[in-house]
Amino acid sequence: MKHLLLLCFFLLSSQLSHSQTFLEDYYEAKRPNWEKEITEEMISQVDPKMDSMFRAVTGKGWLETQMGNEKKATEQKIEVMKQILNLATELNTSKQLYLVEESVQMPPTNFSRTGFVKGEGTTTFFIYDFSKPDTVYTSADFLSGSITEQQSKAREIILNLIEKNDLKRLVELAKMEVSLSEQNPELRPSYEYEVIYYNPERKKKIESIYLHEWIVNLK
Repeated sequence: MKHLLLLCFFLLSSQLSHSQTFLEDYYEAKRPNWEKEITEEMISQVDPKMDSMFRAVTGKGWLETQMGNEKKATEQKIEVMKQILNLATELNTSKQLYLVEESVQMPPTNFSRTGFVKGEGTTTFFIYDFSKPDTVYTSADFLSGSITEQQSKAREIILNLIEKNDLKRLVELAKMEVSLSEQNPELRPSYEYEVIYYNPERKKKIESIYLHEWIVNLK
């Protein structure tokens, strides 16, 4: 009985340690967004009247305010990811994981978020309301509940690539999307897919990739 309790404690500790490491590394990867040095070039791109207004109201300039908002948004996202990882009860201390979240970009405002977290040998689907980030639930399937055929195909492409651990192709698609949007500035996405890749053995432990339903038409 004693050995069984020790084994359970070890497994639970391993899971929590892995989750904590992922969240800590995610925070560190995002830290430069609010700790970067403000240069003269950056200041020159800010409307002086708007900057003065922010200083008068908040005591901080526009750039400082934006960096503070970035830090706050990152901390809020980490709180949500903690809940997502808590749902993934079978997530072990694998060397890597993917966390995917879909958000609706088109009006009217839609606070629904859906996605999945995939570790070694386990995939957990989730859904939550961004306006109520303290409530995250497990979902039956990432592919079900699609509103449009294009949305359904985009979800399928992303899920299949992650199941094959094809990070290279995910990055290629993101680069192709950037080129596409530069050539067609009138394009507006309906759905955005944030793909967070984590591998503690890589020099760049965290990689964030942003995709949209346009990937359905990319070759």
